Amino acid sequence: MSIALFSLYLKFLFLLLVSSSEVQASPNTNATLPCNVTPTVSDIVSSTCSSDQTSTLGCEITDFYPPNISVTWLKLREGEQDDREEEVIEGGEMWGPIQTLTRLYRATATLKRRPTNQDIKDRRGGIICRVEHCSLHEPIVRHWRNGDIGMNH
Repeated sequence: MSIALFSLYLKFLFLLLVSSSEVQASPNTNATLPCNVTPTVSDIVSSTCSSDQTSTLGCEITDFYPPNISVTWLKLREGEQDDREEEVIEGGEMWGPIQTLTRLYRATATLKRRPTNQDIKDRRGGIICRVEHCSLHEPIVRHWRNGDIGMNH
């Protein structure tokens, strides 16, 4: 094993075993990079294309590390007290993650869909953007309500 490969292996082991919240980002700088930084997730924003009534929902995920992140879009069913997750919605896209100047990451999750007749009738239902990251004990969820269908944003 070459010295460079062995050195890389030792750095990897160190990152796995480190118990403090920060490690040196580079031996040539004084900058530090936290091991895990919890993402910030925006509210869901929406826009509607009037020609075909397709809605685009979007959620910004910022300031997280490491870059591995998972976003799931879920359709909500109307409930008596609490909305319940009904099904995963396919077709979501994610732009990023992209490293920022602060050495953290950001991404944008989007979902394009045309509301169904059931969506229009079910004004109390909606959609969830669920974000999972290794720094979180529980996923972060943001809700978007069907009551917004047909409104221009």
